[in-house]
Amino acid sequence: MSVLDGPGEGTWSVFAQKVVEERDALREEVARLKDDFLNACDVGRRLETRVGALLAEVKRLEVERDDARCTQCGGPVKAQECAELRAEVEQSKETLSEIGAILSLNGCDCECDCSYTEHDGSCKRCLGCRIAQVITGIE
Repeated sequence: MSVLDGPGEGTWSVFAQKVVEERDALREEVARLKDDFLNACDVGRRLETRVGALLAEVKRLEVERDDARCTQCGGPVKAQECAELRAEVEQSKETLSEIGAILSLNGCDCECDCSYTEHDGSCKRCLGCRIAQVITGIE
């Protein structure tokens, strides 16, 4: 007598058959889930590659945009050159500011006793006032 043969002829064999069917169904489900997972991984890798390409394109377009902005300044100038020119202008502004501070400390040596902003055409300006005139553009 077998373990599968029990009371009520074939009861265990029907139970065993159901277990085998459920096992086979679960194996099929696992295989389907595995395929779905592998497909998702493949899609993820393709998306990662595409995102990388898009980020590179964004960077290229940003450089192109920056270059185009600089060309609006009056000629085909690259963004790097434009940045260098801006830095040079800032340095020049700082230098002029320092010169202005030195002139302010020394004051005006003109014989007319005018401040450097109040000279008229008849005043003979000192060196400090002539430099201040050039820096500020005051006539």
